[in-house]
Parts: sequence; structure tokens; C-alpha cells
Amino acid sequence: WAAVIMLVCAGALHAQPGPSISTSYDIYPYARLSNADTSGGNAYLDSAEIRSSSASITASYPVAFSEGRTMLTNEFTYKNVLLEYQGFRPTDTNPEHLHSVEYSATIMHQFSDRWSLLSIMTPGIASDFEGSLGRDDVTFQAVAVFIRAYSERLQVGYGAAWSNTFGQPFPLPVLAVQWNNGSNIRISSILPANLEAWYAPSQRLELGLQLSVDGNRYHGDPDIYAVNNPLVSYSVGTVGPALNYHLSEGTSVGLSAGRTFTRRFEFFDGGKDVQDVSLENWNFIKVQVQIGL
Repeated sequence: WAAVIMLVCAGALHAQPGPSISTSYDIYPYARLSNADTSGGNAYLDSAEIRSSSASITASYPVAFSEGRTMLTNEFTYKNVLLEYQGFRPTDTNPEHLHSVEYSATIMHQFSDRWSLLSIMTPGIASDFEGSLGRDDVTFQAVAVFIRAYSERLQVGYGAAWSNTFGQPFPLPVLAVQWNNGSNIRISSILPANLEAWYAPSQRLELGLQLSVDGNRYHGDPDIYAVNNPLVSYSVGTVGPALNYHLSEGTSVGLSAGRTFTRRFEFFDGGKDVQDVSLENWNFIKVQVQIGL
């Protein structure tokens, strides 16, 4: 459930040096419910399936201050999650389109050759956009990480994160690690939600393995769902191979695939837990394009 803020931190640590636009699309095929409650006339849930896909676009613009010692990166992101259903009753009211709009201000400040500070603030809106917007549609995340360069090959960041993305907010510890062999192998991790290992057989091509968790909390329209304050938290964890092909400086194409190890929906009426739905693990594929401006 700490996925969103961890991935924001991961993106900041690997940000491009110039303005860029990136877009991505992923798809998760139909999968059955792994914890379906088939009692009380719900036998149809035993064969019901859900498919999800998402598309996002991000515009990034960095600005340097203090002779390059401080970098402010402004990012605007829109993401749409599409949920499709098979085997459900026509009268079931299930969320279909989930939207999020976020602005992220990332500051990286270099104190010395050894120490730097990464700070991030990310306000946003996450909703089905069916009804009027209110405070329950608003999300906010903040990160502060002190990064120590132990050598040219090893950097470790220690800090904390805060987010209301998945219900009651409270601080989370953050441990970020980046290592490279000085040549063509690098490993990075934002514990406990992200781990990547990459090998570059050439200057343009990178081959890797990725483990990551993603998700968000969305507010629904009370006129559609049978509760006063509908909220749904959607999270997905994936692991598998990936490749990046760099067409030019700042411009690349990425492809990743593999298998999920968790896909979960949590439904709430305000702070009250209403339902928890998990899907069987299945394969996925994701395509990403980044264009340097």
C-alpha cells in the first residue's frame, strides 16, 4: 500500500536531465476472483473475471538553481485505469473508469560531495469523475530522503514518506539504494516496493529484471454506489523481465512483461471497510515511450 509514494521517489531518483514527455500503457488479462464469496446467491462469482488496463502521460520540466546545486523538477501526470468485467450480473455496480491527475514538485539539493537531499510534494485528484469533486477526491504525498554517496558506485538514501493515498495517513520509512559496477550493471531499490537490476550490453540497450508495486485510492460517485462515501483502493504487484532501448539522448522505448504476485481491490464507505477482492495472479505486459524535448 506504500506503492504510489515509493514509485514517485523512484522516478525522482532516475529523472531525466532535461524536459521530457513520457507515456505508458499496460494490460492485465481477465482473471478470476481468488477469494470470491459464493454464498447467499453469489455463486456466479466463482466464474466471474476482471480485466484491467491503464494509460498514462507525464510532462516533466526541470529547472536548475544555485549554480546547479539545486534542481527543481515539475511533473504533471494523468492516468486512466479501465476495468472490464465478465460473468457479473447486469445489475452489479462496479467501477469502470478510474482517473488520477497529479502535480509533483521534486527538489534535489546537493549539500556536498557526500550528502544530498531529495524532497517531493505531490498533490493530486483520484476519482471516477462521475460526480462533483470534494475533499475525498484529493490525494497528497510527501517524501524527504537524505542521500549519502559512499562512493562513485554506491548511494544510499534514508528518509520518510507520508501519504493519504490508501486511507489513514501516517509516516513510512524509506530506504533507497543505488549501486553500479562502474561499467554496465546497475541495481536500484526503493524498499519495500521497488527493486530493479539492469545490464547494458551496448550503449543503446538495457536488459533488466523488475519487481514493483503500484496503485492508488479513488473516490466514487455516491449516486452510483450504494454507500454514502465510496472509495476503492486498487493495487497490483508485478515481477518480470524488461528492456529499454535508447533511440537518442533523453528518448527511449521500454517494454516489460511478467506475472503479477498481487492484484487487490479494497472497497470502503469512508473509513469503513466494505469489501476486499483479490484476483488470481496472471501475466501482464507494459509499453513505455519517453521523448526528450
